[in-house]
Parts: sequence; C-alpha cells; structure tokens
Amino acid sequence: MKTSIISDTHRRHEELNSMLERSDLFIHCGDFSGGTEKSTRAFLDWFSGTPAPIKLLVCGNHDGYAEKIGKEAFKDLCFEFGILYLEDESIEIEGIKFYGTPWTPTFKDWHFMDEDEELKKYWDLIDDDTQVLITHGPQYGILDMLMEGGIPTYLGSRSLANRIKELESLKYHFFGHIHGQTGFKDKDEFKDYESINAAALWEYYQDRDGLKGPLVTVLNLKS
Repeated sequence: MKTSIISDTHRRHEELNSMLERSDLFIHCGDFSGGTEKSTRAFLDWFSGTPAPIKLLVCGNHDGYAEKIGKEAFKDLCFEFGILYLEDESIEIEGIKFYGTPWTPTFKDWHFMDEDEELKKYWDLIDDDTQVLITHGPQYGILDMLMEGGIPTYLGSRSLANRIKELESLKYHFFGHIHGQTGFKDKDEFKDYESINAAALWEYYQDRDGLKGPLVTVLNLKS
C-alpha cells in the first residue's frame, strides 16, 4: 500500500501541491493548523483534495481548535471532508492495524499535552497488535533531539518508549513534533520496527537544508 506521511506543516500545506505523489493512503501526524477554526477548516479542505483515497489524521500541540470542540465533534468535522481522524483509537486498512494518538509531554501552554508520567494512561490504550503507530511526538531517545547552545536535549516521551517495547507486532512508528530531526529514519536495535520523523519543516519552520519547501515521506506498507 503506497503511503505518504507528513507532519508539522504549520499552515504551509499548499506548498506540497507540486510534490505530492498519488498514494493509496495519506497520513498527517499533526500540527497542521494555527489553532483556529478558520485555519483548521482550510487545512481539512486541502487535505481532502490530495491524491489519496484514504486520509488519516492525528492532531498535534498546535491544533487547539480540535481540542476545544472535542474528539467526537472534530471526528465528525473531519468525516465531512472525507478524512478519518484518530484520537486514541485504531483502524484496520488492507489488513494493517493503525493506531493514532496526539499526546506529547508538556511544553509551554499548548494542546494535547500532559506530564510524561500522566501520559501512560493514553499509551496503555494502544492496541497490543498495532502494526503502525501514529503519534504527534517521538518516544524518548529516538529522533527527539533538540540542540540548544550546542547542548543536546532529548524531548521524547519516556512512558511512550516503555509502551513501544511491549508492542510485538509494531512495524512502523510515524511522528513529527521535533523539527530538528525531520526526514530521518531510525531502527530500534532491540526490536524489528522503523521510526520515521515526518516533520515537514526544519527548526523555526524553515525549509530543510538543501530542500525547498516541506518534505513528504513515501513508503510501501505491507502487513
């Protein structure tokens, strides 16, 4: 199943138009809006018209309108645009089990956040047989590094890392949130799955080095 993955477009989604490939599935891992109803609807309208028959969406810490109206109302709004919204729930597509969740450790006063030890209650909801995990942010220690003043800081969730160790069927973990490691892939040395940071933009919402515009990851998913 040809799959396009993107995250952290931050209202620059229309810049992707010239580089989108026709896919079977298009996944967005959150931070698509400016937190307002207007910017949210503008993104949903664009996402609905992208060249993939199935679109999966999770929210990120900048998507405050979705948090404001609540899970069921936002799910209904997405459905009006032909988009499947996942918030702490799973869906099976062509024999592959996907699970989506928006939560990240607390950082400033944004949305879908909680203290890391409190996030465990959300990670515990992840189905044990999940094959593709879609979160907004990374687990601790994998593509979660931020350089500040030459000093590395790791911002991923430790409680998510603990839960991922228990997911025996996991094949892929898609996320964004940490822009400084956008476009990179990593393999867990202890488990047979691949982590992909699909953030579209580099730090400070800039283009990634050597590339003009946002970045799209394309994979062929197999069950």
